[in-house]
Amino acid sequence: ERCEAVRFEQFGRAPGPEVDAAYDRLTPDTVASYMMTSGSTGEPKAVINLHSMVACNARMIRSVWDEARLDEITGGPQVMCNFLPWSHTYGAHSILHNMLDWGGTFYIDEGAPTPARLPAMIRNLKDVPTTQHTTVPAAWAALATELERDQELADVFLSRIVCMAYGGASMGQDIYERIQAVAVRTTGERISLSAGYGATETAPTASNVHWPNDRMGLIGLPLPGNTFKMVPNGEKMELRVKGVNITPGYYRNPAKTAEAFDEEGYYKLGDAVKFVDPDNPERGLAFDGRTAEEFKLSNGTWVSAGTVRVQAVAATGGALSDAVVCGLNQADITLLGFVNEAWCQRLVGEPLPLEDLVRHPKVVEQVRIGLQDHNRHHPNPAARVARVLLQPIPPRPDAGEITEKGYINQSRTQDLRRAEIDKLYGTTQTPDIIDLRR
Repeated sequence: ERCEAVRFEQFGRAPGPEVDAAYDRLTPDTVASYMMTSGSTGEPKAVINLHSMVACNARMIRSVWDEARLDEITGGPQVMCNFLPWSHTYGAHSILHNMLDWGGTFYIDEGAPTPARLPAMIRNLKDVPTTQHTTVPAAWAALATELERDQELADVFLSRIVCMAYGGASMGQDIYERIQAVAVRTTGERISLSAGYGATETAPTASNVHWPNDRMGLIGLPLPGNTFKMVPNGEKMELRVKGVNITPGYYRNPAKTAEAFDEEGYYKLGDAVKFVDPDNPERGLAFDGRTAEEFKLSNGTWVSAGTVRVQAVAATGGALSDAVVCGLNQADITLLGFVNEAWCQRLVGEPLPLEDLVRHPKVVEQVRIGLQDHNRHHPNPAARVARVLLQPIPPRPDAGEITEKGYINQSRTQDLRRAEIDKLYGTTQTPDIIDLRR
């Protein structure tokens, strides 16, 4: 089989009869793309995305919003400026195709929530007063820091916004509260921040929170066209889904395809969920960690790495931007901590390089106090953090430690930073380790 490449300048040619012929050959079962999974929890796989999956998902998402009301509030069609890559399902399907289907205006942002590209992202958000902003938690964390210190950005960004949302990973409550503090300071009111949930295999949105909401970590209710099934998995409930937007499988990988579905044809998402209110299921579901990221301590206690990660990062009040949760077959939980460089520079009052920031007494104390508070609220061994080692080198995209969307690959990062993890569990206590048991 061959896949023909098309040069960008060819799109500028006047369309000929071959365009109509190609369009006429399309069917709902025609492959639209082979979309790679993000690799956040394992090796990427090529997911078959059919035209029917992508088209249905765009309409499923739009069906739960009052589009006429949104356009009325903003005084016209929706506007978005977004950096999420089209090589992944969130940017390509949830963002791009929804804006195309909606008939709004889409600005391609060459920026990103990385030290090198963050200035471009902020500049573009100042240039384009958007009505919707949907992105990953890593980008919201970076944006929260910039909104707090740049009133011009806050004035423009919040001037027309009616819909904010995140997806791809759970977001800490602290990021939300920081954004709301800026919103109240700037506009006099809070602005709801919604959530979408799904996977590359669901093209991508399976459920969302489409009502006013102040609590992060929710996944909402299944979209029309989807059916959810909750299956006991240890002490938790594993989520599975069936619907019109579900992939038929992985390209040339029948073994992984067979593993991905249960005996009733439900796709196994690999996530645990729980009811927000068991007595009122219409209030939706909350994320309860990835089953693929769970591990056991040496005493047999199960640890939900995803849950601990979000709670621990939130507890530091902005000092940490992310963390890798360690402890497989060990006596306790430890963290590799990645600091929020801009936030910590503001804390210490000078633009120190990262290698100096992670050793600065103010940064160390902020992390220590936050995580000790986390431990007081979560004293169980399944959540209590014993030690943390702040990293002088950020996650490396070229090494596979972090994806294009800003997600840390927990297992890959642990493999590449084995020496740091060994230090956390070594018999000799080094000065750069923050011991939370003292």
